[in-house]
Amino acid sequence: MNWIPLTHNLLFNEVYALEIDHTNADVLYFATGKTILKSINGGSTFLNTGDAAFQALNIRVRDIKMHPTNNQILFACTETGFYKTVNGGSNWMLIATGDYREVEVHPTNAAIIYAVKSDGIVTKFYKSTDTGST
Repeated sequence: MNWIPLTHNLLFNEVYALEIDHTNADVLYFATGKTILKSINGGSTFLNTGDAAFQALNIRVRDIKMHPTNNQILFACTETGFYKTVNGGSNWMLIATGDYREVEVHPTNAAIIYAVKSDGIVTKFYKSTDTGST
């Protein structure tokens, strides 16, 4: 019935993905199309995630997904690669290069991660069996 704008003071044009921490609903992440922001107070304020090098990439983030059993592990699909954080977004590691579009975690085996990658006119489907490390 009612919605409250949380980002009216932030300058961005796109939001591609939203992920809410399954252990604490006040923690949320969202991809603005150029970076990943994090709130620890239910959206009252947002901070950039990643180190200065990650923030300077200015890449389109298309999807973000939290690991179902470890809220410190998140995956991000971007136009330049597949990223993973193991510390709640403090640092992001580039796992694979390419135009990644979507990521999902297997519903019964959280070590299995699926990702969709665009490669020209071909779409490729990838599977990781080590929690997205490779």
